Amino acid sequence: MNNRTYLIVGGTGGIGRAMIEQLVDGTASGNKDENANTDNGGKQDIHIFATYHRNIPDFEADNLHWISMNLCDEQSIQQAAEVIQQQTTHIDWIINCAGLLHTATQQPEKALRQVETDFFLQNMQVNALASLLIAKHFRPLLAKSARSNDKPAIFATISARVGSISDNQLGDGIAIV
Repeated sequence: MNNRTYLIVGGTGGIGRAMIEQLVDGTASGNKDENANTDNGGKQDIHIFATYHRNIPDFEADNLHWISMNLCDEQSIQQAAEVIQQQTTHIDWIINCAGLLHTATQQPEKALRQVETDFFLQNMQVNALASLLIAKHFRPLLAKSARSNDKPAIFATISARVGSISDNQLGDGIAIV
């Protein structure tokens, strides 16, 4: 049995939900995780933890566990890590898909004259500091991943903060940092 554990932060957003659906669909159809070590006959036991902020998601699966987490509150991040630590010994992949591009009152800046301190600080808290705090509190679980040089533990942050195609006509608006 190959035990793989994933954490998708921001599981209710478009990118996070798509990743969860791929992991759940791959598990249900018996597909093999190309990053999994299948030396033990290829049988896998995949666990998916995913976070939400306000409303409990309506998407369910036997191997999917939803955890409440507020990225703007370090104690909430720590509590989420503790909840997950009670349910598993390790995490193999952490993918942070949560981010802030705009709010109800603020749109993305397209010029320096549009930069406002409060919105900038809010962006930094959600798009930069949150990733550091996730790494800080989930590091013990990530460190316990069964990994090797060709199959490392993964921590990734995905952001659409670079803008949209309609804004810059340059690309898909997704950057992996």
